This record gives sequence, structure tokens and C-alpha cells, in this order.
Amino acid sequence: MGGKCIAQTLAMEDFMTEEVGMKQLHHKYFVQGVKAFELTKPLSDFPADKELVYKGVGQDGLPCSFKASVSEILQWQSSFRTYYASDIYVGEEGKDLVSQSLQGKSEAGEEAWKMKFAIRCSTNPVIMRFDGRVIAREVGDPTLTRIHLVSVCGIDFASRVHDHVDLTHYIKNWKEVYIFDEEGYPSVKHGRDFELSGTPAQLNVSKTLYDLKKMCRLRLRAQDDLGIQVVVEVGLGLGVFAGDALGIGNNVRQLSAMAMQKVLEEEQFKNICLVVLSLPVFYQNDNYDVYEKIFSREDSGYQGTVPVLLMDQDMHAIAVAAAGCLLA
Repeated sequence: MGGKCIAQTLAMEDFMTEEVGMKQLHHKYFVQGVKAFELTKPLSDFPADKELVYKGVGQDGLPCSFKASVSEILQWQSSFRTYYASDIYVGEEGKDLVSQSLQGKSEAGEEAWKMKFAIRCSTNPVIMRFDGRVIAREVGDPTLTRIHLVSVCGIDFASRVHDHVDLTHYIKNWKEVYIFDEEGYPSVKHGRDFELSGTPAQLNVSKTLYDLKKMCRLRLRAQDDLGIQVVVEVGLGLGVFAGDALGIGNNVRQLSAMAMQKVLEEEQFKNICLVVLSLPVFYQNDNYDVYEKIFSREDSGYQGTVPVLLMDQDMHAIAVAAAGCLLA
């Protein structure tokens, strides 16, 4: 990670190096953009009661540490689950493809698109909030272990070569939106992005809404099955991936909000008691405003049975607060 996260990235590298003997594998990557590393020995070979300590600064500006045992970390790792749409990944062949994609081996196009319908979940305690301040924890403290990390998939309208099927699936006039050479091959910039012609995209609204609902339903059902009570949605994919450069960003944000509203109105959950929409406001007409307008429309406002709370707050703070409360 870069930008304002460099300090935290370097601190995590130091922690991994000092505590578990991490060695970076130069010029190698787990998946595109994620640098590869290896440990001097498997984590399971360390003493189960070995205490790993991440040191930093707490909310009060004083030294603070997050502690976890090797046994706890192995338990968190073993909680990993994947839920996927059985009509997208069909039979044993589909199951094999999911397994392959989880190893970072999904091919560009159809396989990359299918991963939008696979939800990855695991127990994932939060070490620090959005401000980079460490949350104090002692070994055995159950509070932060109530937090799960759940992947959020959306449609990629950022014109990436890897996700080209997203473009052809949901943009009606994609042949006019992008530049092609005389032989019919698309023009690619920097080896990653398709070059735009300047023609505004025409979104297939019904297909987009249908699949956004499907992704949302799969995500919520997975969390309900895991026994999660408080769901924190973050509007992931509604920045550059929403398609502002194509002229469809606002429409995609509205459809994402509508998909969430409709699914919450249609579904009945055993465990989910509250949905929090964590949408920090960075500028006017941000995602917060879009969701607020959709959920509070006079003619078709939210009618679901699960309470929905819209917050201008970061997801880490909300998750930590929720983890400290056991709902009846």
C-alpha cells in the first residue's frame, strides 16, 4: 500500500519480519499488485502459545500493542469460507474453478467476471482503525474475534483489460465506447486500461440491477449463515469502478443502493439484526447522499424489517463498536 498508508505498511512488514521471519520474494507476486513473501517456517511449526505483538500508537497517543497467540491466528485462518452462486459455478467443474480462482489464477474475462459471484469470509480481528491508531488487545480477549472480513464484489467499470467481460455484459454500446484499430483489436493504455473514444456509455440498467441484487443477496445470505448479527456495508466499488469516466457513475451508484434496498426488503434473516451503511463523506453528492436519497424516497422508501443505519463513519470503528455489543 502507498500514499498515507506507507507508515502502516512498513510497520506491518517489520512486525511480520521480526515475529514470524517473513522474507519478501522480490519481483514475485501472489496476485497482480500483491507482493509475494514466504516465512522461514510454517506458522503451525511455531509454539501454539507463542505471543505475537504488533506495536504502535493508541487512541491516546501513547504506545499501544495488539497481541495474539499463534494458536489464535491459526484458528482465524481456519475460519476461511467461500460462498458462491451455484448457477454461475456449476457442479464439480465450477467448484474446481472457484478453487483455482482463489489461488489468484482466474483468467481475464469470463473467469474474472464469475468471481463477482463468490464471497470470501473469515474471522478477521481489526488491529487498527482508519486513523492508523492501534487497538489494544491481550491474548484470549474475545471481543475483536467477533469481527469477520467479507469480500464485497461489484461490477468493474474502470475499463480494465482483466475485467473486459464486465464491460461487454453491462454496456450496450461498448463497441462505440472504446477505440479499436483497423484489425478490430482494442487500444490499450499502460498495458492495463482500454482507451476511451469519448462516446458516453449506455448502461443495460435491468441487467446491471439484476446482477447487483444477486451479488448483494449472496453476500447477505453468507453472513446470515455465519451467524453475523451486525452487517457493515461499505459501498466498495463505487469510486473509480462505478464508471464516472464512462458517464454512468451516478447511475451505477443509484442501482447499487436500489439493489441493497430491494434485497433487504425481500429477504428474511435468522441472525442479521442490523445493517450499517458505512459511507464516509469526502465530497458533495458522495455515496452517502446517493444511499440516503434512495432509502428515503417518498414514493418507494425502505420498507424492510431489518433496521438500516446510514453513517458518515469508517467501517473499522463501526465493526469494533459492534463487536463490543452482544445482541439478544
